[in-house]
Amino acid sequence: MTRTSFACGVAATLVGAACSLVYPRHGVQHHVEAYAGHLAVPCGVYQRGGFGEGRSLSPEEAKAVSQCMTTALRDGKPSYFFVAGSGIDSQLAWGVVSTGGRLARFDYDSAPCGGPGCRERFQTVECRQPTLETIDPNTCAKTPGEQP
Repeated sequence: MTRTSFACGVAATLVGAACSLVYPRHGVQHHVEAYAGHLAVPCGVYQRGGFGEGRSLSPEEAKAVSQCMTTALRDGKPSYFFVAGSGIDSQLAWGVVSTGGRLARFDYDSAPCGGPGCRERFQTVECRQPTLETIDPNTCAKTPGEQP
Protein backbone atom coordinates (compact mmCIF):
# COMPACT_ATOMS: atom_id res chain seq x y z
CA MET A 1 0.00 0.00 0.00
CA THR A 2 1.45 3.34 -0.99
CA ARG A 3 1.50 6.34 1.25
CA THR A 4 -1.01 8.12 -1.00
CA SER A 5 -3.53 5.28 -1.00
CA PHE A 6 -3.19 4.96 2.79
CA ALA A 7 -3.82 8.69 3.22
CA CYS A 8 -6.85 8.48 0.90
CA GLY A 9 -8.20 5.53 2.89
CA VAL A 10 -7.82 7.41 6.18
CA ALA A 11 -9.43 10.52 4.69
CA ALA A 12 -12.38 8.50 3.34
CA THR A 13 -12.87 6.86 6.73
CA LEU A 14 -12.85 10.21 8.52
CA VAL A 15 -15.28 11.76 6.04
CA GLY A 16 -17.56 8.73 6.32
CA ALA A 17 -17.47 8.93 10.11
CA ALA A 18 -18.26 12.65 10.05
CA CYS A 19 -21.19 12.08 7.70
CA SER A 20 -22.62 9.44 10.01
CA LEU A 21 -23.00 11.86 12.91
CA VAL A 22 -26.53 11.88 14.22
CA TYR A 23 -27.57 14.93 16.17
CA PRO A 24 -30.21 14.62 18.87
CA ARG A 25 -33.68 15.99 18.11
CA HIS A 26 -35.38 17.83 20.94
CA GLY A 27 -38.51 18.90 19.07
CA VAL A 28 -40.26 22.22 18.68
CA GLN A 29 -41.89 22.15 22.13
CA HIS A 30 -38.44 22.01 23.76
CA HIS A 31 -37.22 25.04 21.82
CA VAL A 32 -40.38 27.06 22.47
CA GLU A 33 -40.16 26.40 26.22
CA ALA A 34 -36.44 27.22 26.22
CA TYR A 35 -37.28 30.56 24.61
CA ALA A 36 -40.43 31.49 26.54
CA GLY A 37 -39.99 29.50 29.75
CA HIS A 38 -41.69 26.33 30.90
CA LEU A 39 -44.51 28.34 32.52
CA ALA A 40 -45.54 29.95 29.22
CA VAL A 41 -49.23 29.68 28.43
CA PRO A 42 -49.86 27.33 25.48
CA CYS A 43 -52.41 29.14 23.31
CA GLY A 44 -52.66 26.46 20.66
CA VAL A 45 -50.67 23.61 19.19
CA TYR A 46 -52.11 22.78 15.79
CA GLN A 47 -50.95 19.62 14.07
CA ARG A 48 -51.30 19.47 10.31
CA GLY A 49 -50.93 16.51 7.98
CA GLY A 50 -48.24 15.86 5.47
CA PHE A 51 -46.30 18.05 3.12
CA GLY A 52 -48.47 20.37 1.08
CA GLU A 53 -51.35 20.72 3.52
CA GLY A 54 -52.03 24.31 4.52
CA ARG A 55 -50.19 25.59 7.54
CA SER A 56 -52.22 28.74 8.14
CA LEU A 57 -54.56 29.29 11.05
CA SER A 58 -58.26 29.09 10.34
CA PRO A 59 -60.27 32.17 11.35
CA GLU A 60 -61.55 30.27 14.39
CA GLU A 61 -58.04 29.20 15.41
CA ALA A 62 -56.71 32.74 14.94
CA LYS A 63 -59.49 34.15 17.13
CA ALA A 64 -58.81 31.62 19.91
CA VAL A 65 -55.04 32.26 19.75
CA SER A 66 -55.57 36.02 19.79
CA GLN A 67 -57.82 35.86 22.86
CA CYS A 68 -55.46 33.56 24.73
CA MET A 69 -52.25 35.48 23.93
CA THR A 70 -53.87 38.84 24.67
CA THR A 71 -55.10 37.60 28.06
CA ALA A 72 -51.66 36.19 28.86
CA LEU A 73 -50.02 39.49 27.90
CA ARG A 74 -52.42 41.47 30.11
CA ASP A 75 -51.67 39.05 32.97
CA GLY A 76 -47.92 39.48 32.43
CA LYS A 77 -47.42 35.85 31.36
CA PRO A 78 -45.46 34.55 28.39
CA SER A 79 -47.45 32.61 25.79
CA TYR A 80 -47.12 30.87 22.46
CA PHE A 81 -48.85 28.95 19.72
CA PHE A 82 -47.54 26.93 16.82
CA VAL A 83 -48.59 25.00 13.75
CA ALA A 84 -46.60 21.82 13.10
CA GLY A 85 -46.51 19.09 10.50
CA SER A 86 -44.37 16.88 8.34
CA GLY A 87 -42.22 18.29 5.58
CA ILE A 88 -40.62 16.24 2.84
CA ASP A 89 -37.88 14.93 5.09
CA SER A 90 -38.33 16.59 8.48
CA GLN A 91 -40.76 18.02 11.00
CA LEU A 92 -41.62 21.68 10.43
CA ALA A 93 -43.34 24.25 12.63
CA TRP A 94 -43.96 27.96 12.80
CA GLY A 95 -45.60 30.04 15.47
CA VAL A 96 -45.54 33.14 17.59
CA VAL A 97 -44.22 33.55 21.11
CA SER A 98 -44.84 36.45 23.50
CA THR A 99 -42.47 36.96 26.40
CA GLY A 100 -41.72 40.02 28.50
CA GLY A 101 -43.98 42.18 26.35
CA ARG A 102 -42.11 41.20 23.19
CA LEU A 103 -43.56 39.29 20.28
CA ALA A 104 -41.58 37.05 17.91
CA ARG A 105 -42.32 34.66 15.09
CA PHE A 106 -40.37 31.41 15.07
CA ASP A 107 -39.66 28.76 12.48
CA TYR A 108 -38.49 25.25 13.31
CA ASP A 109 -37.03 22.52 11.09
CA SER A 110 -35.96 19.23 12.66
CA ALA A 111 -33.49 18.51 9.84
CA PRO A 112 -32.73 21.50 7.62
CA CYS A 113 -30.11 19.49 5.70
CA GLY A 114 -32.60 16.73 4.93
CA GLY A 115 -31.12 14.08 7.22
CA PRO A 116 -29.73 13.37 10.67
CA GLY A 117 -26.32 14.93 9.92
CA CYS A 118 -27.22 18.43 11.07
CA ARG A 119 -28.69 20.18 14.08
CA GLU A 120 -32.29 21.29 14.39
CA ARG A 121 -32.99 24.88 13.41
CA PHE A 122 -35.10 27.19 15.60
CA GLN A 123 -35.07 30.78 14.38
CA THR A 124 -36.91 33.78 15.74
CA VAL A 125 -37.67 37.19 14.25
CA GLU A 126 -39.04 39.96 16.41
CA CYS A 127 -42.35 41.50 15.44
CA ARG A 128 -43.84 44.84 16.26
CA GLN A 129 -44.52 45.43 19.94
CA PRO A 130 -47.93 44.07 20.94
CA THR A 131 -50.52 46.32 22.51
CA LEU A 132 -52.65 45.36 25.47
CA GLU A 133 -55.71 45.69 23.26
CA THR A 134 -55.16 42.57 21.18
CA ILE A 135 -52.53 40.29 19.73
CA ASP A 136 -53.29 39.30 16.16
CA PRO A 137 -51.30 36.14 15.43
CA ASN A 138 -51.48 36.84 11.69
CA THR A 139 -49.74 40.21 12.05
CA CYS A 140 -46.53 38.52 13.06
CA ALA A 141 -47.12 35.22 11.28
CA LYS A 142 -46.33 36.21 7.71
CA THR A 143 -42.96 36.27 6.05
CA PRO A 144 -42.46 38.14 2.76
CA GLY A 145 -44.44 36.44 0.01
CA GLU A 146 -46.32 34.09 2.36
CA GLN A 147 -50.06 33.82 1.98
CA PRO A 148 -52.17 34.56 5.07
